[in-house]
Amino acid sequence: FTLYSFLVRKAKSSLTHKFFVSDEKSAEKQKSSFLLTALSSVFPKEKVLKIRRKIAAVLVKAPIIRNSDSILDSFISCRCRDYGVFFLSFGIYSLLGCIVGRYFFSDNAPTLASYVACAVSVFISIPLLKEKRSFGYYANTSAMAGFIIFDVLGARKHEIYPVNAKLAPAGLALLLGMGFGLISFIITPIKMALLLLFIFLSFWILHTPEAGMIVVCLILPFLDLKYTVLILSVTLVSYVLKILQLKRTAKFGYTDLWVAVFALVFLTGIPKGANGSITINNVLICTLFICSFFLVKNLISSYEWIKRFFMANIFSLTGVSFISLIQVLSYDSDGIVLSVLSSAKHGISSMFDTPDVLAVYILSSIPLLFTMAKKSVSGKEKRTSRFIAFASICTLFFTVSCGGYFSFFITLFVFLLMYGKKTFAFATLSVLPVSAIAAIISQIEGFSIFNAFANSSSVSYAAKEAFASVAAYPLCGTGLKEIQSTFTPFYLCITSQLGIPCLVVFMIIIFEFCRSTVSSVYSDKANTASAKYAYFAAAPAVSVMSILLLGFFSSAPMTPVGILILFMFL
Repeated sequence: FTLYSFLVRKAKSSLTHKFFVSDEKSAEKQKSSFLLTALSSVFPKEKVLKIRRKIAAVLVKAPIIRNSDSILDSFISCRCRDYGVFFLSFGIYSLLGCIVGRYFFSDNAPTLASYVACAVSVFISIPLLKEKRSFGYYANTSAMAGFIIFDVLGARKHEIYPVNAKLAPAGLALLLGMGFGLISFIITPIKMALLLLFIFLSFWILHTPEAGMIVVCLILPFLDLKYTVLILSVTLVSYVLKILQLKRTAKFGYTDLWVAVFALVFLTGIPKGANGSITINNVLICTLFICSFFLVKNLISSYEWIKRFFMANIFSLTGVSFISLIQVLSYDSDGIVLSVLSSAKHGISSMFDTPDVLAVYILSSIPLLFTMAKKSVSGKEKRTSRFIAFASICTLFFTVSCGGYFSFFITLFVFLLMYGKKTFAFATLSVLPVSAIAAIISQIEGFSIFNAFANSSSVSYAAKEAFASVAAYPLCGTGLKEIQSTFTPFYLCITSQLGIPCLVVFMIIIFEFCRSTVSSVYSDKANTASAKYAYFAAAPAVSVMSILLLGFFSSAPMTPVGILILFMFL
């Protein structure tokens, strides 16, 4: 406690305190760049608002806006019995298509996920067949449907509470279920189910673009990356349309300008070699994922949506942790003990491409879990949070990512420091036995994280190749390439592939992020009225810090998934 008080007293009187902690209102005035000032003089606010009103008047009459709202209302006001008939018909005929495809068309043999999709469709139809009221009314009375519609997707009750249920034409639900089910001869039932879900979510995201970012957090670990790209693209289009209709606002500050520059550099990072056509899609995907910075900043801005964003990440973390532990137990078929030992030796990747990408995801989500556990009231929620935290930490251990271990240890220490002097004292005292045990193990095993990083032949070859690229193309880089070695540091990847100016832009973004975050957390803690928001600002800051620390050991933050996670939490 004495050490904590001494550090706090010295920090408040230091130059660093004056540099990072500043008045937010005065900082906003000082952060207006020369470019933004010039643009505001050329395009005054009155002129821009007049143009936006003209565009909004045109868009209100546009077919895509008018029809999307009416279609969404039809979805909500349709009877639950019609949905039940559709799901039952779709499940039965999809199962028939799976059986026929399994025994007559071996090239189109269905997977286990297809059979699961058929069973889930039939299971969903059972409670819906008993309900004669509209789906909107059913969502207000059912716990599960209400949780998905209101708590996850953020709907308001007055938006989906139609008084009269609309009757679908006789036999239409049955025929649609049969038609979509029989298409399973060509498309697997799981893909058809995802297509139907995507159609419904697209209409809802066009109505509420904030739900798009929640869906991205939920599906990112479990589905292919193309589904995340589709949802994020629909969210971006929906947000732009809402801005043009004067239904949403857009804030563009000093940090946003540098993020936009970074996205433009990524967009021009097409490889210089002849075999670069393969990675053009990755260039476009990474540029889109960088734009998630603007979406999260402007959409996930209220306390309710921030909690939904946190909970969506925790739900996904729970699923990833349990799938990873199942993978640990089934890694080797010669027994559970050998399976666990093999997993601890080679590492697991769960639903991601590499173990390091899995480490990026876990490191980014664990601070959110700790914050929600701190804010939980009931004992059941706290016990559940502790169990999920234990499972996720075990999953991080089986990634066999030395950089992940180091990042987790340092960021956990910083997170405890933000909580107060008691947790700081506990963390300080716990460093001593942990350091002693690590020193003893390193002497016995002859192992050290940094020695392993320096002596590995694959690491040294990747680093030499990256430095040679920087020397050959210092300003523009070699262009984005498929990452062959995960041992190349993230910052060295940026410099070698996109040039030294890109690294400078990225460091400016991180610097501005650290400054604004420290100032925000400090001001929130000082103000008792907004003290509960301080930890909701500190948690993603710790997540970003852990990803940046991992970047010294691995190139995983340079992958599309790593770019998306980094800029969402930024």
